[in-house]
Amino acid sequence: MASDALIASEAAGTKKSLRVHLRLARKDRSTRPGLHVWGPASALHTDWHEPLRPECEDWFGLTFDVELVAEPPQEEEHALAIGLILHAGDDKMHTSELSWADLASLGPGVREVWIGHAEKPSAQAPEQDAMPDADFHKLRARAHWVSPSLILLRTVADLKEPARVTLHASSSAQLVLSGVSGLSGSDSQHELEPTMLDPEEASKVFGAHPYLEGCGCLRLPAAAVDAAKQLCKQQLAVCIKVDDGDGPQIWDCTGVQVGALLDECFRYDGPLGCNELPDGGVSFNLWAPTALSVELLVYDGPSEALQPSEVKPMEGSADGVWRLKGPMLWHGMYYTYRVQAFHPMTGHIESMEAVDPYSVACSADAGRSLICQLMPWDSTWTQQGLPQFTHRADAVIYELHVRDFSSRDSSVQDEFRGKYLAFVQEGTNGDKHLRKLAAAGLTHVHLLPTADFGSVPERAADRAEPKMPWMAGRDSEDQQKAVMAVADKDAFNWGYDPVLYGVPEGSYATDPDGLARVTEHRRMVAGLHKKGLRVVVDVVYNHVFGSGPVGKYSVLDKCVPGYYLRRTEDGQTENSTCMNNTATERYMMERHVVDMVRHWAVEHRVDGFRFDLMGHITLRCIQRIRNTLDSLSLEKHGIDGPMLLMYGEGWEFGEIEGAARGATACQRMLAGTGIGSFNDHLRSAVLGGSPFSDPRTQGFATGLFTRPWPNDEVQQGDNDTQNEKLRIASDNIRLCLAASLKQYCLAEDCFGHKRVLASNLHGGHVAYVSAPEEVVNFICVHDNETLYDSTVWKMPPSCTSSDDRMRANWLCTAVLAFCHGVPLFHAGDEILRSKSLDRDSYNSGDWFNLLDFTGEESAFGTGLPPWGKNNSKWDMMKPLLRDTSLRPTAKMAAATTAKFCELLGIRRSTPLLGLRDAQDVMSKVRFPGSGGGQLPGVVVMEVLNGPSAHASTPGAMLCSKYSRVIVVLSARAQEVRLPVPASATSQGALQLHPLQQTSSDPVTREARVDEGTNELVVPAMSAIVFVESLPAEGGYSQAMTSIRSVERPIRGDGLGLLATDSACGPFHGHFEYRWKTYIDLRNSVKSSADSLTEFAAGYKRLGFTKDQASGAITYREWLPPAQSMCLVGDFNSWSEGVTPLTRDDFGTWEVTLPAGAIEHRSRVKFCAVKHDGSKVYRVPAWIRWSCCDLGKFGSTYDGYYWDPPADCKDRFAGFLTPRPGTPQTLRIYEAHVGMSSTEPKCNSYLEFARDVLPRIKGAGYNCVQLMAIMEHSYYGSFGYHVTSPFAVSSRSGTPDEFKQLVEEAHRLGLLVLIDLVHSHVSSNADDGLNGMDFGQDENDCYFCSGERGYHTEWDSRLYCYKNYEVLRYLLSNLRWWLEEYNCDGFRFDGVTSMLYHHHGLGRSFTGDYGEYFSTDTNVDAVVYLMLATELVKSIRPDAVLIAEDVSGMPGLCVPVEEGGVGFDYRLAMSLPDLWISLLKGVADESWCMNRIISTLCNRRRGREKTIAYAESHDQSIVGDKTIAFWLMDAEMYTGMGDDGTPGSVVIARGMALHMLIRAITMGLGGEGYLNFMGNEFGHPEWVDFPREGNAWSYQHCRRRFDLADNGLLRYKFLLRWDVSLHALEECTGFASDEHLLVSCQDEELKIIVFERGSLLFVVNLHPSSDYSDYKVGVRDHGRYKVCLDSDAFDFRGRGRTVHDWVYFTQPEGVPGGPGNFNDRCASISLKVVPSRSITVYEKMLEGDAQRTGLDTPVAKAVRNALDSHEAAVEMRRQANDQR
Repeated sequence: MASDALIASEAAGTKKSLRVHLRLARKDRSTRPGLHVWGPASALHTDWHEPLRPECEDWFGLTFDVELVAEPPQEEEHALAIGLILHAGDDKMHTSELSWADLASLGPGVREVWIGHAEKPSAQAPEQDAMPDADFHKLRARAHWVSPSLILLRTVADLKEPARVTLHASSSAQLVLSGVSGLSGSDSQHELEPTMLDPEEASKVFGAHPYLEGCGCLRLPAAAVDAAKQLCKQQLAVCIKVDDGDGPQIWDCTGVQVGALLDECFRYDGPLGCNELPDGGVSFNLWAPTALSVELLVYDGPSEALQPSEVKPMEGSADGVWRLKGPMLWHGMYYTYRVQAFHPMTGHIESMEAVDPYSVACSADAGRSLICQLMPWDSTWTQQGLPQFTHRADAVIYELHVRDFSSRDSSVQDEFRGKYLAFVQEGTNGDKHLRKLAAAGLTHVHLLPTADFGSVPERAADRAEPKMPWMAGRDSEDQQKAVMAVADKDAFNWGYDPVLYGVPEGSYATDPDGLARVTEHRRMVAGLHKKGLRVVVDVVYNHVFGSGPVGKYSVLDKCVPGYYLRRTEDGQTENSTCMNNTATERYMMERHVVDMVRHWAVEHRVDGFRFDLMGHITLRCIQRIRNTLDSLSLEKHGIDGPMLLMYGEGWEFGEIEGAARGATACQRMLAGTGIGSFNDHLRSAVLGGSPFSDPRTQGFATGLFTRPWPNDEVQQGDNDTQNEKLRIASDNIRLCLAASLKQYCLAEDCFGHKRVLASNLHGGHVAYVSAPEEVVNFICVHDNETLYDSTVWKMPPSCTSSDDRMRANWLCTAVLAFCHGVPLFHAGDEILRSKSLDRDSYNSGDWFNLLDFTGEESAFGTGLPPWGKNNSKWDMMKPLLRDTSLRPTAKMAAATTAKFCELLGIRRSTPLLGLRDAQDVMSKVRFPGSGGGQLPGVVVMEVLNGPSAHASTPGAMLCSKYSRVIVVLSARAQEVRLPVPASATSQGALQLHPLQQTSSDPVTREARVDEGTNELVVPAMSAIVFVESLPAEGGYSQAMTSIRSVERPIRGDGLGLLATDSACGPFHGHFEYRWKTYIDLRNSVKSSADSLTEFAAGYKRLGFTKDQASGAITYREWLPPAQSMCLVGDFNSWSEGVTPLTRDDFGTWEVTLPAGAIEHRSRVKFCAVKHDGSKVYRVPAWIRWSCCDLGKFGSTYDGYYWDPPADCKDRFAGFLTPRPGTPQTLRIYEAHVGMSSTEPKCNSYLEFARDVLPRIKGAGYNCVQLMAIMEHSYYGSFGYHVTSPFAVSSRSGTPDEFKQLVEEAHRLGLLVLIDLVHSHVSSNADDGLNGMDFGQDENDCYFCSGERGYHTEWDSRLYCYKNYEVLRYLLSNLRWWLEEYNCDGFRFDGVTSMLYHHHGLGRSFTGDYGEYFSTDTNVDAVVYLMLATELVKSIRPDAVLIAEDVSGMPGLCVPVEEGGVGFDYRLAMSLPDLWISLLKGVADESWCMNRIISTLCNRRRGREKTIAYAESHDQSIVGDKTIAFWLMDAEMYTGMGDDGTPGSVVIARGMALHMLIRAITMGLGGEGYLNFMGNEFGHPEWVDFPREGNAWSYQHCRRRFDLADNGLLRYKFLLRWDVSLHALEECTGFASDEHLLVSCQDEELKIIVFERGSLLFVVNLHPSSDYSDYKVGVRDHGRYKVCLDSDAFDFRGRGRTVHDWVYFTQPEGVPGGPGNFNDRCASISLKVVPSRSITVYEKMLEGDAQRTGLDTPVAKAVRNALDSHEAAVEMRRQANDQR
């Protein structure tokens, strides 16, 4: 044994060590590498991160002493003795392994070995002269000539001493490296000067070549710059010499890459290839700028035995193109080019024969190019039978291999099998199958590469077909042996080995020589068009099959050696794509690709392109292709260019990773380009695992968690782990269903995180596109196993039925079919195709790639698949392949085809299952049942109808049939029942989709809607689609404007509140009385009007109504005390006696006029005679529009008859946008339309919709609460002195213009709440409802009698809520605003005044329940409010109801049936008082933390919800101050200019506290949030309406939004904070989360720490003290990081908070136990808590745990919101500049 010899030698020696000399050039030593040592002979085993350091260094390199073991073990002589890796960090510089024999050969004692200079280690030191520090002699080229004057070389950056740098050139390639002395053989030398680039030039240079970042720069002398065009044709080297005292020696010497220089000097856009001349002759143009000479070789035929009949020299030119003209006689002959040029692969001048890269036809195997001119596309072939195709997102693609289609189809003519012409033949199995799929909804066939490739011999005589062992067993190895024996000679290959990019593949043609391949390829395309299918071709432009100066398949690399192929930094050809990567960053390579794509589109009429490994192609190239295709038109080219598809594989790996070669067409770069990329994330989620994992790894459809493998067979984790994996997979499927839009927001993820931006969900990889057309979804493609084979692998042993696998296939296909985006199916998915478990069938022959459309034959069990990529799993495959029950039958194939067509038909049946626009997906797609409580294995998608975001016809609906579609994907093994998702726009009953009602699958037909339980019933392992039809009578638009109410039955006994709130117990009698009053009134209403909703339809009878049939106009008015009445107005010239009214027994007056008697928009009033004989003129109580003469001071209001005809400009087109769903957290923007202008005027509804609503949406609010919408004669009343409750305020526009405002709000996703005033009415008798009071008894009046009818503080009248007609009036008013104006709810004003007879005046409510439930309580008003909330919820269950009540009455926000009043929210009216009182009278350092917390948290949490706000309109009225004004006062006029600093003491304090107050209010104060218009950015001054005291000025009755848009003022920072706060809430839902806990309130330090939802808030209210290493308790163990910080520079803070730090928790024991900290299980120690700041921390997901910077999901969402806000501000600035 060698180790024995070593032991013997050691006995004679003394020291047991090995001296290792490792070769390392001086230029490479700056990284200070070390030696990693391991192996049984070494006494030292280093840690990778602590390598052995060198003892010394010399000319050779580094020297290490490695101690050896004293007693070597007994080992074989060739076994490893010692291993060595020289490395710097993770960069391995050299690896060597020595065996025991190697060590023994070195002798005893101190052994020395020299390594790295030769193939094997040596015991002898080499000669120094023979070892220059260079790699030129190794054909390396690390120097990069990037412009005529600049060369980049990395080692130049490491030079630490003066050096001589020289460029050597040899025109005959005679450069020789002569040891350490230098180069010889050069024709010329040029001294280069190391230089530093200025920032602009550096940015340009390294921006174009990112992978060369860090290289040193060498400036060329003028002579070299002038000679650059000649020098680039020569052999080049850069030599660096330094003198270290022993004379000049080579420091480095390397070759030069000139690709970038060629782009600089020879960029060319003229004709290339062979082209016909006007005289019939031909021209030849070859771009070969480095060639020394080029000759054209002309051949009489295609035979390789023929010699050229003519050899013609071509003429070079300064543009790098070689040209020649030939005669007409050459047409039909063949040609090649003979190029003589220096080739960097060999280092010599080579003579190379190449075909033309621009060939359009050629001889077999790309031997010679054909001289020809293609005939124009035959107009009789053009797109025959093709259905209309108007958007790229409508594509449904079928991936198919040309040969698979027909090679084993006996219905195809023998000579056409496996050929292009098989697609032309009609009546074949394949023809009938494709036509069936096209009829179902397939739009495109994607053909694997049909351009010329080199992996199949094109002449039949050169091919060999396998001799199959037909009797071999189902799991035999013999079949694959037979196939692989001829695999490289048979007719099958996928074809990803391209040779000529512009020529069809010859093996698919009946004759590979000449034009047959072109003609037949064209006929194939036409044949598919005739079947109703468009054609996508698979193009392979990321690599070429051949390279170098020899070899028949090398083309580009012979024409311009080293240019077209991407090279490593040291000059070798990159092969990350598997071979010869192309360099599309080079201009002429890019141009070649663009030209080829255009060629296929124009000459072959293909309809799209699939780019193989598209991520390796530059983004610029791909975008240029898109632009080129878009420029093609039907008029000029016969091609609808914009409709041609472009998609590809966007994988990012190899040399292009991290944009090292510039931006490439990888997934993450394509958003916004309109170019699609494959979405592999859907496959992973649905099937499970990856192509590189255990093939049995399960996913959503294959049994993960629901039907798992035994854990001892497949390691997928325990039940909890699998459940979590399934939930994550389900979330990922949801994102894929939503087109993988990165801007989509999932309402709740599987971990309970609210409103998660898709680009942040579970690592953020699934969602990466900006438009549906940019994602191509797939489950299975030609790569890897077929879909059926995957289910065979993945379904567990418990699934013994073949039906299980078939249904798993169907479920996978359904997920794909129903995804928004472009679905791509693999040929055979629809017939359960198998490849006998082959995972890579690219060269597996026809045998394993069988595709039988009849389903009679299956490749499953036709032998073990080929050894190469399958052998490691053969043992697992054998029992599966032997199992005959797993072989799909023809019956199963037929059933699967029927199911496939059903799914395609469903997708095609409605645009709702294939939305084209991203905005539509975001606004119309939602996922009921998602979130932390989701049912594992079930995904539900709901798609709502509505107008398209970018419809060519404004308001046009997406779908004409359905109001919504619900897709249920169930992977569960049992039937499931799911609640029917509630819909804000529901118009009818859900039913099973018509195609599934008649499905050929009986299980599918079992799905139904159980109306009794209101549940969807979904069978096991099914994909079910439910639809809700639009009303037949008028379509969606009509349905949106009519209320479909469901009468809510009376439930309960009204005493439930007593059980949940014991303090109500003593008032049992009060609640009983209240409930009885309510029940009696409900029953009375029902007896007279059938239902509460019908009772509330008074506007259909009272006021002005029109008979729809006759057009007759009827006017009715309830006014019992009138002695007589008549209608007057413009229509009768205001004549009193012309239009009298008659009275019925109930005091209602009526008159009917003929159709057209009153014109639209004409003035009307009624004239009534009172009991004393006096006459009064009044505005009708139910008038729909009322207006005064704005040009006449003090004019009274007139009613206007409002009924715009269909052709009238006043008429609103109708509500088309579905109402937004109610968000979990209401973020309300309280606004006043009139005062919303930046100019001193009254703003209009249309201006508000145009200018203000986008601001509200952009700031992150989801609801707008509109004040002063009900008509009010006194503008200064803020809209609360209502005169006409049914009329919109005429100051801002007309009823129909207000409808447009509501429609626009809904389009933006904003809810619209009306500030409803039913607590009182204006005392103005001339203009409003008070004019109906003639002094009559309250039974005949709208108001209470006597003092009870007046509110002394408000100078207004009070309704009589027990009056039947008053109830009708007020309840009808509620329904009117919901039905007529499509509003989403109400903020009830002055509720306290209604609840109590004392109206709350002079009362300070202490919380004593006796204050709420006593004789002071106005039970009539309370019962009215109960009726009102019940009515609203009957009409619109998701309507929002908010009560303005200062008293805090218990039960106000408890459902009526439980004894409450039925509101959803109450306003937290004590919170503004808190902040104002602190700001007015308490020094900052004296603020009480407990007071702040107790006030903010003082509510009935968990029982009644509250809207929190720091200030509303009340604090903005003249006489009061806003928070901003209290904080900064007069300095707001002088100190708000932004100078880049935090500002003066007052301003810095004011801005800090303004932000802090809002954040803590939102965080602690309620379950929703409200802000008054303008206060979000600290609007200066007050609100003062025009009045006599201010000379009727609008100066202070406007909102200065321009201040926040002004980039020079500090207001922008307050607005940014508001935007960020809303973005934080949007993506986490913290403000409504049930979890709220204050863990710390430190009065001395002024610190508050609280948790809300998943977030941790740390507040420091101290005016000056920062705290370091501050410990805070946290809810969960994990890692925490800043996600929002008020002290950040973004908000003009001081930037004291550390954002990049990840805080790791420390355990704190059991909460509440001994030594526990703040009752929390863990804690973190914060680096700094800045004064006057609030910092928000989020717990990081595991995948984000090690990231740094503001890149966590929540922080990213906030940053994205800020970026969008800034973009919107900039657009507004530009728009203002243009105005």
